[in-house]
Amino acid sequence: MRDPAAKCITLAAACFCRDAMAKRGDDLVVTNGCFDVLHRGHVETLHRARRFGDALMVLLNSDASVRELKGAGRPVRPQTDRAYLL
Repeated sequence: MRDPAAKCITLAAACFCRDAMAKRGDDLVVTNGCFDVLHRGHVETLHRARRFGDALMVLLNSDASVRELKGAGRPVRPQTDRAYLL
């Protein structure tokens, strides 16, 4: 089984993947969020979103962005942990 961390890629790598998929004519579904406290509703939504294309790319708000959106004390989990879980 592949290590989940291997699926966590940089923005540059994500853009490369997007461009490669577009050249092949594949449909890429993109969504984003804080995923600060990952719960069943998040997973169900991501599962449904994946059905709309050939691949699903999940973009993740940075820790600074989550703090700005949700206030002090957030995120509950750091960005690296949230990315690994997703």
